[in-house]
Parts: sequence; C-alpha cells; structure tokens
Amino acid sequence: MEGHQGAVAPEFELTVEESADVRPLPGFHVTRTRTFFVDNYGQVYLLAAPGHRAMLQRQDELPDDAEPTRDIADPDLWMMARAAASIGRGGREMSPLTLADYYAWRTRLFRVQESQVFELKRGETVRFEIVAGLPAGAVPFTEAEAEQLGQDIHEAAGRIAAS
Repeated sequence: MEGHQGAVAPEFELTVEESADVRPLPGFHVTRTRTFFVDNYGQVYLLAAPGHRAMLQRQDELPDDAEPTRDIADPDLWMMARAAASIGRGGREMSPLTLADYYAWRTRLFRVQESQVFELKRGETVRFEIVAGLPAGAVPFTEAEAEQLGQDIHEAAGRIAAS
C-alpha cells in the first residue's frame, strides 16, 4: 500500500462553510403564462397554465422567471392556494390561507415582508438585515410562536416597514 497510512497528506486542506439552498418565498408567483403557489414549507404548486383556468399540480421547483406577487384577483386561484396550504400542513379541511412571516433555520431567525427576506442580527442593536433568500430547510412560525419572540424582535420588525 502506498501513500500516507493513518495520516493526512500535507497538501490536504479542509474548508467548512455553512450555507443552505435558497427556497422560493411563500405565496403566489407568476410567469408570463402560469401562476404558482408556494406554501409555508416550500412546496410548489402550479395553479394556472394556458388551457387550464385553475388546477393544483405539485411541482419540483419554480421556473427561474417566476416572480412573487400578491396581486391575484381570481378567487379560484385563492381557493386552490388554500387547498395547497392545507395539503402541505397534512390537514383534511381547508382553513383560511395564512402565510408565515417568521421562519427559523438552525439558530437563525428570518422575517419575510413584501417579497423580501430579512435575517435577525444581534450586536449593539437588534435588527433585521436583508438577505438573498429563505433557506431551504426554514420552518415557519405559527402566529402564537411569533408573538413569543420578544419585544426587541417585534420592534426590529417594525423598523423594517419604516425603512
């Protein structure tokens, strides 16, 4: 057997970088011809396509040209989005459509507001800073859980809207 036994070659270097794949924001996304919905857990559903007024078809991912929007007027698409959200939660009944504002990934906290993602940063002040996207494994917070985050976090979230 040749080489180094039980030892690492001197030219070997190991670099560890913590990162996550970015997932699409929850809510509606549109392309020129299609409408999609992403639930709070990142599952993607096709809701409308040429030749189909409304549908519910699970997709592996959003197309690159899909843009987030809240400007969806068709009530059928809202109903399909409610159905998709219920499926994602494992529910058997449709409940009102709510999109989470807060998400956690590992030890990091994120807030989604107006199609942008912000990460909580602590230092001299508690603040939310804009980041590229929501990590793929981010878990949504319920309304009750978000209320328990603390006054400093709610004040920092309020400053997002003011800027």
